[in-house]
Amino acid sequence: MLLRITFFMLWIWGNLLHGAWAVASTGTPADTSASALQWALPVEANPDKPLTQTKFSGPRPGLWLEVNALQKVLVPADGTLLYAGGLSSSQTGFVIGHPNGWISLIASPMSWERTAGIAVGAVVRQGQELAVVRGGRAEILRQLNWSVFKLDEAPLRQELMALVPDAGEAAAAIRDLLFARLLQLPAVNAKGLLGLGSLQLGLNAGNNLEDCTVRFVGVQMPCRSAEQQDFLLPVGVHKLEVQSGRVFKSTNTTVHFISLTDTIVQNIEKDDRNNYLATAYAIDRSELKADSSDSQAQAQAQAQAQALKLEQDRQVAAAENLKRQKEAETLAQAQALKLEQDRQLAAAENLKRQKEAEALAQAQALKLEQDRQLAAAESLKRQKEAEALAKAQALKLEQERQLAAAENLKRQKEAEALAKAQALKLEQDRQLAAAESLKRQKEAEALAQERLAQEARQRDAQEILRVNAELSKLKEQLSQIQAQKAPALDVPVSANDARTGMRRALIMGNDAYKEVAVLQNARSDARAMSKTLGRLGFEVSTHLDLTERGMKEAIRTFKSQIRGGDEVVVFFAGHGVQLGATNYLLPVDIRGQSEDQVRDEAIPLQRLLDDFQDTKARFALAIIDACRDNPFKTAGRAIGGRGLASTSAATGQMVMFSAGTGQQALDRLGPQDREPHGLFTRVLLKEIDKPGVSIERLVRNVRNEVARLSKTVGHEQVPAVYDQTLGDFFFRP
Repeated sequence: MLLRITFFMLWIWGNLLHGAWAVASTGTPADTSASALQWALPVEANPDKPLTQTKFSGPRPGLWLEVNALQKVLVPADGTLLYAGGLSSSQTGFVIGHPNGWISLIASPMSWERTAGIAVGAVVRQGQELAVVRGGRAEILRQLNWSVFKLDEAPLRQELMALVPDAGEAAAAIRDLLFARLLQLPAVNAKGLLGLGSLQLGLNAGNNLEDCTVRFVGVQMPCRSAEQQDFLLPVGVHKLEVQSGRVFKSTNTTVHFISLTDTIVQNIEKDDRNNYLATAYAIDRSELKADSSDSQAQAQAQAQAQALKLEQDRQVAAAENLKRQKEAETLAQAQALKLEQDRQLAAAENLKRQKEAEALAQAQALKLEQDRQLAAAESLKRQKEAEALAKAQALKLEQERQLAAAENLKRQKEAEALAKAQALKLEQDRQLAAAESLKRQKEAEALAQERLAQEARQRDAQEILRVNAELSKLKEQLSQIQAQKAPALDVPVSANDARTGMRRALIMGNDAYKEVAVLQNARSDARAMSKTLGRLGFEVSTHLDLTERGMKEAIRTFKSQIRGGDEVVVFFAGHGVQLGATNYLLPVDIRGQSEDQVRDEAIPLQRLLDDFQDTKARFALAIIDACRDNPFKTAGRAIGGRGLASTSAATGQMVMFSAGTGQQALDRLGPQDREPHGLFTRVLLKEIDKPGVSIERLVRNVRNEVARLSKTVGHEQVPAVYDQTLGDFFFRP
């Protein structure tokens, strides 16, 4: 372990010394990774004029190109658009990330005429359009700065993404600081990436700007300012002619004034440091003496003289270049010798420091090993203490768990015993209630049988009296006929069958519920019942899809029409719900967010029965086809129970439910059933239309048939009947 730590410390120390030596001996390395990329001008090339840049007095990063109005700004190399927008309070532009951590900054002090609308984060290709330079006066040149930096793209991307254009002064301040930080980074020689050299020209201070023009590569250009300006030229030989005025050319510290018709032959070369420079040149100083009448021979002689002068200047320049090259080689050898001596001294110093580092590393490794052993001993001690504490805590927890389990078992047994006692008590109460109910039922049946027998005896007595009265009348009529010797015999019809009251029916069918499940057959059942009862002589009042207000109004109006001795039938098809022991009929606008709200908005069935009892109707039948599943269950509300609760009928009333307590009434006998009515209503309609069927027989037939049909689909539905009527009733006598 100690040897590995020592070796690791020596490896780190050696790398640090090697890095320091590499920087000291080689200087800043050439930027090969940037030049390995494919670069192009960030603006659209103009074939009518050479590319120029502004020359500033102090150092500024990158190229400051002079561009024309409406000139296109292009992507200089493949990459990703990191930012587009304001770069400072006076700059706008783009930041593009290139491979290997290179960043392009394209900025302009003027806003764009338009942009290509490329999304931030999108991949861009070399030559792809970014924007168009602002328009306006064509003679006014615009500036465009292009700088290339070496910078990790990831943190810059995060900082740029954090800049929201409309985030206020805070984002603007962060943006300005970021732009200033980019400009402080060392920029790559952008001219070198494009293989361009610069030719510097200036205007003689005594000249008028408007009087000075030059012809460059066959293109005539004005001298735009008294400052120096750079023409960006590719590698090769270029020719410049003075057309008017007087300009000067500067090379290093030498200034050459060029007069009218003078010609500059300029060479752009790449030096040993990968820089592109304007090196060898020649100036042909020809006087303006020729006029339009010079002969062709004089022109040829003048051209030969100029060519000879240029050749001589070229040879002189070549000799000067050879001399400078040898001096540079001698200087390079001396520098290489000095660098080798410095390297050897550094190597000796490095060896000394390496040995010192080894000794220090060994001492530190020994100290680390001792500290590690002490820490291991302390850790072992703490581990044993923790294990002992954990065992004690586990033992305590186990004891507490056993006590809790015993207490839980005790409570469970007590709860089971209590539950058994309660179940036994409930069963005893149920048996007592069943016995009491059976007793009351038998008593009621006996009372009903006695009442029926008494009514039968009364009817028999009345029938005897009626027959005797009719016989007396017949005898009297016969005597009168015989006295008058009339041939006809007038036999009166018995008036016993004439009803003393009206037959009235209230029909209600609700399908279109708004807050609970919509029904399918309620309205069709109501229409069919209305049609059947109307055909049987009932005065029918039919209402469909009634709201709370509509149901109350319909019941109130119907009640006001009933007279003593009337035969009344009420039919309701729709949703119903049981709350406690009370049954409610639901209007279509029921909301039912709570049981209290249902009680307020629904119609209590018992209230309807009480209203009919007040009217002293001879016979009142309430048919309720509302024993469907709980409508509030599907709406996510736990209100009410399934089906309807049992009810009680007053004397002279009969209540008939489509299903028994806790049962659900069927609308269909399976998916193949095409009958337009529910099971209960379709059976009831058939029985009502049969002649000579009493109400007791009708009820029995309906219950038996509904029970039989529901069993065919595995369902139990037996209509419930609560009967307190006196005498017989026939829908169709």
